[in-house]
Amino acid sequence: MTSNPSPSPSPSPSGGRMRPWAKKLVGIVGALVLALVTAVVGAWAEHKLDEDDSPAAAPSAVAVEPSGALRDSGKQAEPQGAPPGAASPPEGPDLHCRTSVQAVGAVQWWPCARVWKDRIDFGVMLRGGEERRTVRLRFGYHTAVPRHFTSCTAEAGMQVETGPGSDTRWVTAAGCSVARTPVAVQTKAWAAPERGAWSGSLLSPTLHVQPDGSVVDPSRG
Repeated sequence: MTSNPSPSPSPSPSGGRMRPWAKKLVGIVGALVLALVTAVVGAWAEHKLDEDDSPAAAPSAVAVEPSGALRDSGKQAEPQGAPPGAASPPEGPDLHCRTSVQAVGAVQWWPCARVWKDRIDFGVMLRGGEERRTVRLRFGYHTAVPRHFTSCTAEAGMQVETGPGSDTRWVTAAGCSVARTPVAVQTKAWAAPERGAWSGSLLSPTLHVQPDGSVVDPSRG
């Protein structure tokens, strides 16, 4: 006498596939988690880059030849965020500058970052007085995350001659830039007379490069 085999279990109606409403729920939760992580990292980077304003905290810099690094800006339109009367550097990059200036004698200075299609350059804008003057500049840039400061000049600084005349010029150093990839960055700079003590440091606005390559400058609201 033979026994009838037990009927095999019926396959699940879903065939092991995730239901549409479950897929939608997973997508929504993933998007919310990504947005939260992005906001937290951005806020952390903004806070970390803006602290540590002490010149002593900068590591020893590798000397960079200043030859060819000084570029006259000419008489172009004022860039957004730059002090009144400041002319933009040539070739029209998106310029992000500190809006207040300091002075070494008659020479005014302020740090900026210049955003190009494929990179971001860091440096200082100078506006001279009616007499020729020599100043020293020391500058570099912060990146996060992880937090790191890269100096673009020697510890003794880069000597720059200004004037006569009140033209505004852009000063940077070879290789003082980063690729335009997702990162938070800002310029940090000091200035001093040809013989004399260094000023306190100044910081440019913190720039947040997004995954799509766009640049967010919170200081522009």
